Amino acid sequence: MFSIIKKGIATIRSKGIKETFYWFYFGYLKVNKFFLFRRELDHPFPEVPKRDDIIIKQISLQELREIRQNYPKLPEEFFCDIFEGSKTCFVGFVGEKAVHIMWVFFANEGSRFFDLGEKEAEINYIVTLPEFRGLNLYPLTVKVVSDWLINNHYKRLYVVSHGTNINALKSIAKCEFNKIGEITHFGFWRPKWKSDL
Repeated sequence: MFSIIKKGIATIRSKGIKETFYWFYFGYLKVNKFFLFRRELDHPFPEVPKRDDIIIKQISLQELREIRQNYPKLPEEFFCDIFEGSKTCFVGFVGEKAVHIMWVFFANEGSRFFDLGEKEAEINYIVTLPEFRGLNLYPLTVKVVSDWLINNHYKRLYVVSHGTNINALKSIAKCEFNKIGEITHFGFWRPKWKSDL
């Protein structure tokens, strides 16, 4: 419950009261169906076109706090360390501007959808600033995250998308994730997918 309150505060800060009310209604007062995907990390990653001015890298939470100070109207996904206690994020830059963020969750780190094994990870709370969409920032970041996970001996990467989020589903398909199931959430009833690792 405390994380919901903190996420609500972050949403008010970035989007205002009206959008925060919509987020709560959509997330907790409606039945939501999510599609679950998995990628075996030993599967070769597809080629993704990349502009020369795009940089994807892992940053520290201190570096993220500095970005938030310089750009106070960032989406709530840039505040995931505050409302979820997340620790690991990768950020996409166009030039020097932070325009994309992707968080990585591991076993026992509070994934909303997966009961992760020790050699598994999940990406979640992903957003690209609207004016920078269409630059392949999602698959480019997944590639950097995947390489980092492989170097740290992880075997699987998971991601989830709401069934109606067509843009996210297209980005997931670019990364050649495989659909492994569906899960339904309503209110505070939020079952998790159990890993077989």
